[in-house]
Amino acid sequence: MEPWKLYALAAAVFAGLVSVVAKAGLASLGADVGLLVRTAFVFGFVLLNVFLWTGRAPAAEALRQADARSVGLLAFAALLTALSWIC
Repeated sequence: MEPWKLYALAAAVFAGLVSVVAKAGLASLGADVGLLVRTAFVFGFVLLNVFLWTGRAPAAEALRQADARSVGLLAFAALLTALSWIC
C-alpha cells in the first residue's frame, strides 16, 4: 500500500476518535475551557513535531523566509478553524 494511503487511513481513524475522547474529557469542563486545553496541547505537540523533524534552526529560518501573504493566509485559516470549532 502506498504511504499516503496509510497516512490518510490513520488520519481518518484519529479524527474519528477525537470526538469520542473529547466528549469524555468534557465531563468536568465546559466546552470553551475544553477547547482551550485541547488547543494548548495541539500547539505543544505540533511545536515538538516541528523541532523533532526539522530542528530548531531550519524551522526558524523557514519562518524568517516566509512571505507576508503566506503567513496572512495561514493566520486567516487559523481564525476560520477557531470559528468552526467554537460553532
